[in-house]
Amino acid sequence: MERVNYALSLPRDLSHPFTHVFFEVDNHTHIYAAGGGELIEEMAAGLAEAVERCGNSEGLHLDQIGRTHGVQHPPEAPESAYKAAVDQLLTRDYYEEFLDLQRKIEHHDIWGGPVPSLVFQPKPGESAWQASVTHPVTGLPHFYDIPESLLEIPRPDPKYYHEGQLGYYYKGNNNRSRLPVRR
Repeated sequence: MERVNYALSLPRDLSHPFTHVFFEVDNHTHIYAAGGGELIEEMAAGLAEAVERCGNSEGLHLDQIGRTHGVQHPPEAPESAYKAAVDQLLTRDYYEEFLDLQRKIEHHDIWGGPVPSLVFQPKPGESAWQASVTHPVTGLPHFYDIPESLLEIPRPDPKYYHEGQLGYYYKGNNNRSRLPVRR
């Protein structure tokens, strides 16, 4: 919850430290990271200037290796970037986007990988099934019983699965001698 608590402590307006605008032209993206504290016009002008410098005849924009990419942008690209930046700054909610990202990172840490939205699993020791639904805020699973009339799926074959504390687990092939050897 540290990440979420940090995200909740940040300001809700354009002074949010992760405020940024972007503009894509000629199959590459220009990003201006304002970091909060600037006016809308200043951030939009910063993005327009970056697009203008990128596409000029001198090739001032360098790629990650230090070479100029030599792309000539159309003359109206800086003005379009300015308009796109103003639109993003007036319509995007940077606070909610950052909070959502921090929640997703915490949920990934809780699950140890991608978070499942919904999992159907047989109830241990019974013939019924249950659904495990991940809560969008806490990231923890909530279990709901499913009536047998709604879901007609055969139970896992005990030949391939064994019953555990939270459900069934695939036994896997422990006989590795059948696998081809790569040399």
